[in-house]
Parts: sequence; structure tokens; C-alpha cells
Amino acid sequence: YQRRVHGTFMVDMARSPYTASKEYASFRSSVTQKKIITEIFGREIVWPIYDFGPREVRCPLICLPPVGGTADIFYNQMMALCCLGYRIIAVDYPILNNVSEFCDGFLALLDQLRLDQVHIFGAGLGGFLAQKFVQATW
Repeated sequence: YQRRVHGTFMVDMARSPYTASKEYASFRSSVTQKKIITEIFGREIVWPIYDFGPREVRCPLICLPPVGGTADIFYNQMMALCCLGYRIIAVDYPILNNVSEFCDGFLALLDQLRLDQVHIFGAGLGGFLAQKFVQATW
């Protein structure tokens, strides 16, 4: 499932077992990616997210992916937990310059979604950013 591009190997996601699974196909057919636009320091920031589960849940689980992943890496967790009544929001990272901008931007995202309380789960880089966000807003 690799192809050679300009002397390096890249994973061809169109043919990978990850995207070919029935579970992933079910996720993609039932959950659409949204783009939430926020503004920090006069700059427009676009946050691609998957928001799945009951909208009346006002304290959702926010999932932050590792450096090598995207928000849809949490599709199994989203499908399973939503069936139990949880609201899950998985976030793709916009282009930001540093951790401080991430913290300001993430807070703007939560404001845009009108969320006062959240649970945050982060994998790899997502865990680091979650800790930095809590530190910055505590």
C-alpha cells in the first residue's frame, strides 16, 4: 500500500486497509466533516472537525490526533461511544505557528461551538496540546 513519490514513499490512503474497512465506510457515510471558522489576532482559522452524537450533550469528548494522524483516526471510538449517548468531536489541526496560537485558537473553537466544559483526549501530539491547553486556561 505504498507508492513512490519524488524519491520518498507515501502511504496510498485510497487503497489502505484503514480506509477500505466497512467500519470506516460506515463512519464516512454517516458523519460529515464540518469546517468551523474562528478568528484569533485578526486572522481567520479554519478547524475541520467531525461532530457526532447527541447535540444536547453540552460536555462532549474532544479528540486530538497524533502528529501523523487526522481527526478520522478516531472513527471507531466515535461510532462506539455515540451509540452509548456520548457526543464526540474529533479535530483536525489548522495551520498555526506555535502552541500558544493553538491554545488561543482551540479556545476560540470551543467558544464558536458554545461549549463551556469538555473532556479532552489526545494521542501523541494531541496529548501534549491538551496538557498545554489546560495549563494555559487553568
